Amino acid sequence: MRAIDSEYRVHTGFTASRFYKIFYSRIDPAPLLVLGVNPGGNPENPSSLISASSSFFENYEHDYVDCSYTIQRMMLPLLVYVLKATPDQIRAIPKTNLAFRRSPSEDGFKKCHGMSLADGMKESKPWLERIIRHVSPKMILLETMKPERFASLYGGIEWSRAQPIADDLTANHRGAMVRAFTAKELPIGVLDTTIPVVAIGHPSVGSFSKDSVWQAITASVSAVCRAYDIRASR
Repeated sequence: MRAIDSEYRVHTGFTASRFYKIFYSRIDPAPLLVLGVNPGGNPENPSSLISASSSFFENYEHDYVDCSYTIQRMMLPLLVYVLKATPDQIRAIPKTNLAFRRSPSEDGFKKCHGMSLADGMKESKPWLERIIRHVSPKMILLETMKPERFASLYGGIEWSRAQPIADDLTANHRGAMVRAFTAKELPIGVLDTTIPVVAIGHPSVGSFSKDSVWQAITASVSAVCRAYDIRASR
């Protein structure tokens, strides 16, 4: 973890963690890897930034267990339920992002960093590949309904060509029906194998966090975990 952080700082020229965040937990081998889009928060307001550890999570601190914020309050109960785990067992479930640069929103990414979010994801790829290889997950959970982004960088085939393993869920978002859950088997290049990849609507979006929708998302993720025997401990 220290090597990845150090190399990323050298690459970007960042001298302070307020501009980026790579780790939300320990990065150890685990059955599930959780991937968000990019870390939230305003780099210009460092006192508002959240982390369970000021270093490298040596004591198995975990942002989803030890902190309290909108996404955490949605994701911890989901993970506990789908993995049939206790909150303490969730400490062993690694979480990071597709892009490591911090921004208040996806739309504000370019304003903060002078590059597109897609370019930020490409920039993080060498280090995220190392994380994926080390964790060696049996399943990946994406906190985004744009799994095409992940598949284009890490999948052996396009998302549209991957084999579905569950029915999609939809939800009403600003007057239109959009995907809230989708799951497919995807070959992952750095793992040299095919695993289930599940994408869910971002839990900070009100359309997805409504009780009935989130319950349906949780149930669908749980069904995939049961089908592939994904549990909190290997």
